[in-house]
Amino acid sequence: MYFLFVVCLGVAVRRGKGDVFYLLGALGFGLVLEYIEVISDMGYTYGRFVAMLGRAPLDIPFYIGVGWGIIIYRARLFSERLGLSL
Repeated sequence: MYFLFVVCLGVAVRRGKGDVFYLLGALGFGLVLEYIEVISDMGYTYGRFVAMLGRAPLDIPFYIGVGWGIIIYRARLFSERLGLSL
């Protein structure tokens, strides 16, 4: 997951500062989205991972946000490539 994020970051750097901010914003959005999911459903918790954000039991693995960031960024590039309008 982290390797794919580094690849996306390399693409974003080549495309310009706006894409880098978009990718980092997508990462932040993914983290917030997952955190809201965890706090809204008090019965759900993650196991223990190397990089966790928050305090147990309401903590989330960092890679979940990374995955959301990759999905959001690549979907934007895909729709841009197809010439889809907003």
